[in-house]
Amino acid sequence: MRTNFFVVLLCVVLAFSCAFAFSSCALSFTDNSAGNVETPIDPDEPTTDPDEPTTDPDEPEQPAAPTEGLEFMLLDNEMIAGLHEILGANLPDGYLLVGMENVTETDIVVPSTYNGLPVVGLFFLANKDITSVYIPDSVLLISPSDAGGGRFSGGCFENCTALTKIRLPQNPDAMIYGSAFDGCGYSNDASNWKNGALYIDGWLIDTSDELPAEYTIEAGTRGIAVGAFARSSVTKVTVPDSVTALNGAFAYCTTITEAILLQTLSYIGSAAFSDCTQLQTIIIPDSVTSIGYWAFVGCTSLQEIIIPAGVTRIGSPKKYDYAASGGGFDAENPPKSVIFKDPKGWYIDETSISEEELSDPAKAAEYIGYMLIKK
Repeated sequence: MRTNFFVVLLCVVLAFSCAFAFSSCALSFTDNSAGNVETPIDPDEPTTDPDEPTTDPDEPEQPAAPTEGLEFMLLDNEMIAGLHEILGANLPDGYLLVGMENVTETDIVVPSTYNGLPVVGLFFLANKDITSVYIPDSVLLISPSDAGGGRFSGGCFENCTALTKIRLPQNPDAMIYGSAFDGCGYSNDASNWKNGALYIDGWLIDTSDELPAEYTIEAGTRGIAVGAFARSSVTKVTVPDSVTALNGAFAYCTTITEAILLQTLSYIGSAAFSDCTQLQTIIIPDSVTSIGYWAFVGCTSLQEIIIPAGVTRIGSPKKYDYAASGGGFDAENPPKSVIFKDPKGWYIDETSISEEELSDPAKAAEYIGYMLIKK
């Protein structure tokens, strides 16, 4: 029996929180000994001129200094490797924001750096009375608090009913769990929903059963949150050319049968279509270069897949004990036909796969559930 991908992610993140709980190295943004607040400045981070109107009235302006009292944990090499596997991105050394129990402000600004290193993830439960949050582009993960049960539950800003202004990372490679905003003030406001879809700062965060059966994501959308379609009954989705990466976007959408992806897409990320049991038709664009960990696991109705010539990796960059195969497709129930446009130079670990084998669609299907690298 295969392990649920999202339980894997939760285990990784919970390991972070446990390490934080018992670590004497957990750091607060407030330097109580000096009576000062460290205010790292990112020269690439956009600032807001108070004399000019913002382009989005719902986006909180960034104050001069980050919020006091935020608590951080330095990621060690094992943690970075775990997030690398889940996100499929080369993560730098950095910090995870893990707490804000000592925060008294209601307008929260997460810094892009701490102690000279980037802040790359959020894993905490926010104070329920916060009214706005600014999340910088350095953040690659906004996690849930519970990854089980088919629809993720909870997360950083769950039930923050006063939270109405949200600035999200502009990085399209970020992995944002839509459940992190369940029950927050912005989500609770019916006027922010359009035809059964909730967008926050350029990201499609959530959908409902009011979503049309055939849906085209809004032009200009930056990214799609993990599990965004899990609560809909959509059958066909068209992804716009503004979306360049998919991380968990269609996970647990058990009604979708067809997804239309455009040539601007470069990365089909971790669990992008995980457990889309009715998915029958998908054409991977030639622009795609990487297919992430468990991207198509559980797609039991998918009969054929064509791997573009430009793809150089299928699956996770590192095989862990909890990842039986590390592949991007279901090893137990793969598509019956797998066509590699370029069958040369593929490896499982250090073992090469012959061009002849991968030129046979039925034989290639036997390999597609494993972690594959093209060299």
